[in-house]
Order: sequence, then C-alpha cells, then structure tokens
Amino acid sequence: MNLMRKGLIVFIFCFIPMLACGQDPGQEAKQKRVVEVRAGWGVESSFSWADNGGLCFMCCYDIDIMGPILDLDDIKPISHKYTTGPLWVGAALNITKRWDLGGSLIYDRFWQDYVEGKISGSYCSMQAMVRFNYVNRDWVRFYSSLSLGGHLVTHKEELSVLERKSELVPDMHFNCLGLSVGKTVFGFAEFGIGARGLISGGVGYRF
Repeated sequence: MNLMRKGLIVFIFCFIPMLACGQDPGQEAKQKRVVEVRAGWGVESSFSWADNGGLCFMCCYDIDIMGPILDLDDIKPISHKYTTGPLWVGAALNITKRWDLGGSLIYDRFWQDYVEGKISGSYCSMQAMVRFNYVNRDWVRFYSSLSLGGHLVTHKEELSVLERKSELVPDMHFNCLGLSVGKTVFGFAEFGIGARGLISGGVGYRF
C-alpha cells in the first residue's frame, strides 16, 4: 500500500510537470510573433488600375496641351492594350493570433501603340495593411485584410506632341477572402478589389 502511495506521489510530482513542460514550446510557438514576406501578381477587374488612375478615376488625364488637341476617340490603335498587371511585395507581423499588421509596395503599367504614337501609364503604390485571421494554423490560414495608402500615377502620351503628367492620389485594397497553405514556405490566393487586383496570388516565407 505504501509502495502504491509512493508511486502515485512520484507520478504527480515528476510525470505531470514533464507533460506541462512538454506543452510549453507549443504554447510559446503559438504566441511567438511571426514575420512573413510575400511576393504576388494580380489580375484586375477593370483592364488596368494604372489605366483607370486608381481612386483618381482618370483625373490625371486632364492634361493641358499646348497646340492642337487630339481626340483619343479619333486616333487609331495599331496594337492591343497591354498591362503588366499589379506586381507587389509585402511584409507583415503577427501581433496576435487574429491580427496582423504590415505594408506593401505595388507597381502596375499599361501601354498601347497608335498610328500617331503611343500612350502609356503606370502607378507605384505604398500601402499600410491590417489583416484579420479567421483561421490561423501552422499550415492553413483564412483571412481578410484592408490596405490604405497613396500612389503616384504617371500618364504619358507620345502622339503629335509629348505630354506627361504625374499625380499623387489616395489608394486602397480590400481583400475579401484570402487563403494561404504552407508552414515556412507557403503559397496564397486572394479575392478582393483595389490596387492588387480582383484575384491575386503568389508565394511567401515566414521567419
């Protein structure tokens, strides 16, 4: 009987603390603040965010031209309109299990050739981001995010005369739903509206 009591005491004071110690690394890992970097490419709902001037909605295209004014409806394109699509890189810090804070840099460009010359445009955007994680596991995450910032829109017309104008305007991206799969190296896909496109995807790395 005394032997059983001694065994029970040894179990309580030795084995149970060992289990508790064994759980600490996992708990600390969950609480550890993770830094991640991402690189992605997007497909826009409209033809090009650069073509539309972002939130400026083509306000950058109101250009004062010295001399005869060309009506863009009258000139003849000799090529399709091309775009790089939004190319972007970003970084984020996991503040809590549910919330991340970060930022991103985005670049987009379009161009088209005409009989009279060429028209092109581009934008460079910098945004701050807050992200909410619905599911935050080691291998799978579901999330939504909102990014706000500003972008520099540049519009260039190489027609009868060379005209170029740049303007800094507000910018945003709302990611309705995103999914990432992978632990250290991961892939992701997002659906939203704004500077990164209607559908965006890419790869990332967590430190």
